[in-house]
Amino acid sequence: MSEISGFDYQSSWAGNCAQRALIHSLLLLGIPISESDAHQKTGVSKYKALLQGTSLSSLKKAILRCGCIPYLFESRNASDIRKHIDEFLKRGLPIIVNAVEGTHWGVLASKRSYDYYYWIDSDDTRLYGCHHWVKIRDWIENDGGYLVVGIRPKDDKKFDHSIVKNFGTVYSYFDDDDLAEYWGYYLDDLVNLFDSPSNRKLGLSAEVFFDKYGERIVENLYWQHGSVEKMRIGYELLNYLKVASVHNLSVSIAEEDNALIGITAAMAYAIL
Repeated sequence: MSEISGFDYQSSWAGNCAQRALIHSLLLLGIPISESDAHQKTGVSKYKALLQGTSLSSLKKAILRCGCIPYLFESRNASDIRKHIDEFLKRGLPIIVNAVEGTHWGVLASKRSYDYYYWIDSDDTRLYGCHHWVKIRDWIENDGGYLVVGIRPKDDKKFDHSIVKNFGTVYSYFDDDDLAEYWGYYLDDLVNLFDSPSNRKLGLSAEVFFDKYGERIVENLYWQHGSVEKMRIGYELLNYLKVASVHNLSVSIAEEDNALIGITAAMAYAIL
């Protein structure tokens, strides 16, 4: 595993809510980056973020540098801003919101129902949750106005790997805090090993791949690292499967062996 970030809190002293919002929104699209990457892409050092925060223009530049397009929506009409939010979430695209009277950046990850929205907030003790629109509206209101940024990948293929539409499933996985925190680590390993061919007939879905090779991976790792319990190895395997499945990842038949070797090596690193 690398230093890639998952769904996690900002440091209490860091002031890097914008970088965390960038990380979280990109994870929703299946694009893992590290905290260092987020600071570099915004052009705002950790020290500067602590003193001054991160401006809208810096955040928009970072989104572009990460291979996505920012769509800025501003309005003094709550119904109008909600319409833009709903349109993006319906398409499987996350929304970064300017919140807490313009002093904070957070993320709207999905809708649970007509009136309820999933949110991710790196400065909230719960980190993620689901609130009625009225509470969301009050959270993002600033002096009677609203400002949100929709994020769309430049590469249309990335749409296939968004978890916005099925975030309800992901949210249920977050009962495991460790899985949420290390989500980016698992995803980074997977996107580097699962090439997700455009023609699905030429590849294996994550479910088929792990069903085919899961037992072999566990047995090989247990044989190599007998001091590690099988339950621990199985836990890591299940986490890779969960992340790969919800992101709709697959591996081409030509890369099947390389994926098997790579996942086994990644899991060996994870369990030690």
